[in-house]
Amino acid sequence: MNILIVNDDGITEGLYELANALASIEDAELFVVVPDSERSAASHSMSYRDTLTVERIDAGDFVRVKEAYTCSGTPADCTKIGVAMLRQRGISVDMVCSGINLGANLGIDTHYSGTVSAAVEGSLLGIRSLAFSVNVSRGAHFDSIRPLIPALVTKCRHRQPVSIVLNVNCPDLPAEEVKGIKVTKVRGRRYRELYTLQEGTESRFVYGISAEVFPMETLAHIDGDVKYNAEGWITITPVESDNSTEKMVKELTEWVREFKK
Repeated sequence: MNILIVNDDGITEGLYELANALASIEDAELFVVVPDSERSAASHSMSYRDTLTVERIDAGDFVRVKEAYTCSGTPADCTKIGVAMLRQRGISVDMVCSGINLGANLGIDTHYSGTVSAAVEGSLLGIRSLAFSVNVSRGAHFDSIRPLIPALVTKCRHRQPVSIVLNVNCPDLPAEEVKGIKVTKVRGRRYRELYTLQEGTESRFVYGISAEVFPMETLAHIDGDVKYNAEGWITITPVESDNSTEKMVKELTEWVREFKK
């Protein structure tokens, strides 16, 4: 099984943890392509007119990684070019695994996440894909998510629909304090964005950008990934790479018929 490992923040502790966890899968062949610099919140942007620089790095620091590269592009670029480079050599990617991100990708953050988007790009390329995050910025309890990674990837290998990306988020807790696994929806995180005018002329304005997270207690009633992760659960959220909504397609079809009358 050929696994492409990607992320949105380059060579990090989370990358090594993900690669080492996947190395425990007996027949896994691992390849790494990650950004050459921090690309958090890059969402699903890609390089369209720019060239991409891919640089091979020493894979010896990883466990059982065959090849490792950095890429000058976005997280989605890393997935696209990683799959393309390997296919050009006759190597078919069976799964894309993104992460482990240091910081949760829950609620509305899922839409902006480079980690999740790198996995979504794999899905769009017809490859089963997963994204992994830990809800902490440093000193993460990787032991809480480490055993789940090979088990989930092995389970998904033949059963996960290609159009569904699994977004996995682990709370900032030791393994013995994690309540278990909860499969749930993307729900519950909200921000209040603040744009502060710092300087300006009649035609040019410079704004500082910051954001406040709505207090968790105001969102505790919302059933979803933010709520359960805060309660101590590892959350798994199935995210569709096909953004069309079947229910609305049918409703809009009726609207169009009315236009023709």
